[in-house]
Amino acid sequence: MSAASRLLVLQTNVHSSARGETFPEAARILVTERLDFNLILILIIITAFANLADILLKVGANHAGSTLGNPLAVLLTPWIWIGAVVGIGSMAMWIYVLARHHISHAYPIFVGLGFINVTLASWLYFHERIGTPRLIGITTILAGIIIVHLGSRPDGVHTGSENKDSRP
Repeated sequence: MSAASRLLVLQTNVHSSARGETFPEAARILVTERLDFNLILILIIITAFANLADILLKVGANHAGSTLGNPLAVLLTPWIWIGAVVGIGSMAMWIYVLARHHISHAYPIFVGLGFINVTLASWLYFHERIGTPRLIGITTILAGIIIVHLGSRPDGVHTGSENKDSRP
């Protein structure tokens, strides 16, 4: 059903609900699709912060250079501390997502975006070479992210109620 068709169904059902009927299914579909978009947006932000932490740790390791054998020199590198703080922040945001969504849906998207982001950042900032096999891999990962996201909603609706742990 197209977005325009869903909106028409929503308008029809909203008028019906004014006559005392229950909240329409079409409205629930539109609301949950908005939540799915929010999940993707949150995952993009979390992944960006987690990858920024990795990049900052890499910069710190590069600055520490041959002093990596000296733990005190590593601990005194500001880039490592900044990377650690950003990493802790991304972990806190990740916990927020885990409390509200299926890990089997969120984690593959998070990891896949991470591969893409780190590869692009490595190319941009560290001038690492990205060959054809990596580009094919990145494209495959992106396709996998799309498939995981679409495949997580077999009936087209994700209510959020199935996220609750069924254990006592």
